[in-house]
Amino acid sequence: MRARFSAAVLAVVAVAGADRLEAQAAGTLLEAGIQAYRNLDFDQAAGYLQRALEAPGIADTERTAVLAYLGASEIFRGRPDSGQAVFRRLVRFAPRYRIDRLVFPPEVTSSFEAARRATPVAEVRVVQSAAFRVGEPGLPVDLFGSTFLDVRVDVLRADGGMVRSVYAGPLGDSLRTEWDGATAAGDPVSAGRYLVVATSTDSSGVTRRIVRVPLDVAVVLPDTLPFPPPPPDSLLLPERTSAGPGLQALVGGLVLGTAVSLLPNAIAPDAPLSGARFGVGAAVSLAGFAGFLTGRPGRDIPENIAANGRVRAAWEVQRQDVVRENAARLRRAGLRITVGAPQVIEREER
Repeated sequence: MRARFSAAVLAVVAVAGADRLEAQAAGTLLEAGIQAYRNLDFDQAAGYLQRALEAPGIADTERTAVLAYLGASEIFRGRPDSGQAVFRRLVRFAPRYRIDRLVFPPEVTSSFEAARRATPVAEVRVVQSAAFRVGEPGLPVDLFGSTFLDVRVDVLRADGGMVRSVYAGPLGDSLRTEWDGATAAGDPVSAGRYLVVATSTDSSGVTRRIVRVPLDVAVVLPDTLPFPPPPPDSLLLPERTSAGPGLQALVGGLVLGTAVSLLPNAIAPDAPLSGARFGVGAAVSLAGFAGFLTGRPGRDIPENIAANGRVRAAWEVQRQDVVRENAARLRRAGLRITVGAPQVIEREER
C-alpha cells in the first residue's frame, strides 16, 4: 500500500515537473534565439525561435516576442516574404502589438508596419461577467485595432437572429462600446444564450476577421405592484329603479279605485249606482297606473349612473398608473451575464 502511494506521489511530481520544464523550455529557447540574433547568427536564431513556437505551454507574451524576433531574423536571412508572413501572423495573434523601434532597426520596423497595414483586424475583449440593469451602461466591449479599419459589433441570438447593433464605424487604436441589455426596440432581452459578434473589414469592404463571444444571460425580474381591486358594490349606487314602488302604486290605485266604486253598495245595498262614483274610482285607478309607469322597474337613474362612472373612472386611472409603473420596472430588469471564450474566424490569406 505504501509503495503504491509513493508511486502515485512520484507520478504527480513528475507531471508537475514536466509542466515546469515545458514552460522553461519555451523561455529558454526564446532567450537563446534572442542571444543568437544579437550575435548576428540569424540562421541559428531562426532555429531556436521556430522550436520555441512549437514548445508546449508557451505564454502569450513569449509568443509575441518569438514572432517579432523570428520575423526580424527572416529579413536578415534575406527572406523578406517569410518575414512578412511571420509579422502578419504576429499582427493576427496580437493586434495591439507595436514593434519597439529602440530594439529593432528601420528595415525591420518598416516591414512590420507594412504587415500591420496589410492586416486590418480587431482584437475583442469582454469582461468575464457583468451584472447591471437594462438601459444602464452595461456590458463593456473593448476593441483594439491593428491599424485603421471598419468594425461592426452586433448582439445576436444563438440562432443568428439580430438583437441589436451596438456599433458600426471606424476603429483606430482602441474603442470601448457597451451593450445595455436591450433589443433594438429598447425592450429587455429574455434569458438565454447570445453572441457578441465583431466583424473587421478592410477599406474595400472585405471581411478580414470575425470574433464571436458567447454570452449566457440570466434575467433578474424586479418586484411589480399589484393591481388595485375594482370598486366594491357597496360604493356603487343602484343604476335602475326596483319593482317595489311601481307595483305599490299600481296595486294601491286599483284597490282604492275599486273601493270607491263598490264600497258604498257593499255598505248600503239599496243605494243607487252613480256614474260619478265610477268616474272617481277610475281616476284613482288611473293615478295608480300612472304611478306604476313613473316608477316602473328597470328605469335608468342618470344621476346614479354618472356617479358610478366617476368611481369606475378613478379606479381605471389607478390601474393604468400601475400598468405603466410595472412596464417601467420590467424595462429596468437586472441582467447577469457570463462570458465564454471567444472564437476567432480569420479570412484565409492568398
